[in-house]
Amino acid sequence: MQVPANLDAPSHALMREVAADHPRAAELAPVLDRSRASGSATDYLRLLMASGLETDAWETTYLHVLDPAGTQEDPVLEWVRGTGLRPVLEVLGDDAQSFLAPYRERLRSAYPREPHGVPFPFRRVFAVGRRPGARDGAAPLVVGLDHVQVSCAAGDEGRARAFYGELLGMAELPKPPVLAVRGGCWFRSGSAVVHVGVEPDFSPARKAHPCLLSGDLDEVARRLTAAGHDVTWDDAIPGVRRLHTHDGMGNRVEIQQA
Repeated sequence: MQVPANLDAPSHALMREVAADHPRAAELAPVLDRSRASGSATDYLRLLMASGLETDAWETTYLHVLDPAGTQEDPVLEWVRGTGLRPVLEVLGDDAQSFLAPYRERLRSAYPREPHGVPFPFRRVFAVGRRPGARDGAAPLVVGLDHVQVSCAAGDEGRARAFYGELLGMAELPKPPVLAVRGGCWFRSGSAVVHVGVEPDFSPARKAHPCLLSGDLDEVARRLTAAGHDVTWDDAIPGVRRLHTHDGMGNRVEIQQA
């Protein structure tokens, strides 16, 4: 498992400070409740070991460099708009600017721009639990994910290429000849591999979906919107910046900020 662990980061601590000074502080307090924070690596270590599991737990801080091109005035603010700031904006509605003005200034001081962009540390906690004695000395039965598959109707490969290839910038992979005759197409970007297969009685997947990781989620959202695709931001998982959309065939696709 992995969970974000950034509620003590300046981006969130400053959010609580500004909220405490705001005229509507009483309304904002519940949506910024510090008790909603995820546990530490030690917390999950204790929890899993108490359940009788052999446990590895650790923390990693990812150092994102935001807006290297220098096109955004407040890249950290734009980042948190899609995560921790969303409940605040929903509560304040038309009063949002009274919060954003002081918050923006504090963020600029906490995260100064450097020649290469704005460094933005993001901490995550990881924990793995295993049953004692489970296949001691043997290789794990599952070690990774090779690919995900979505479906399309016969002749819809062009829509798949437009979405995964052109919009998302994934490279098309050659299919083995024995499989190429069946239609469909394969794509790769980094470690992410998507297979698009032809299904005779195709119906778009509305619930099951792949989740892709992006190095620039805002740019993905911009491209999707410009191409006429729906973009629905989702902050249900604290600290995880993600959106939902549909590919050219109507299949649900989730995309997260790496």
